[in-house]
Amino acid sequence: MNRSRSDVVSASKKKRRRRRMGKRLICLAVSLMVFIFFPAHAFTLRDEGQTDRPGCDFRSFVIPGANTSDFSSVCRDARGLDPACLAWNFDPRGAPRCFLKDCVPSPTVTPRISPAITSGVKFPD
Repeated sequence: MNRSRSDVVSASKKKRRRRRMGKRLICLAVSLMVFIFFPAHAFTLRDEGQTDRPGCDFRSFVIPGANTSDFSSVCRDARGLDPACLAWNFDPRGAPRCFLKDCVPSPTVTPRISPAITSGVKFPD
């Protein structure tokens, strides 16, 4: 069996193509697995002025120097970054504190006092 040089080159090109195709299929399979098991979660963050949602706190933190409800955006941002957080409260009275919640408790309207408690909820899109 005598093969010419062009047959040998052609066979090596076919092997390289098969290897590249195999790598591409592996990349495709891994990409699909990542897409299926770790999908991007889109959500909408909605603020509720003068509303308290008592209960379901799983984490809280003090916001130094925050004395008005304008600082509720810190809670909103923390809620958006934490996948376990479904709702939040910002209480500016005393030591201003943000409460992150792992469920969505029923809302309670707070009296019109200044500064007022502010809440928010994360809704899936």
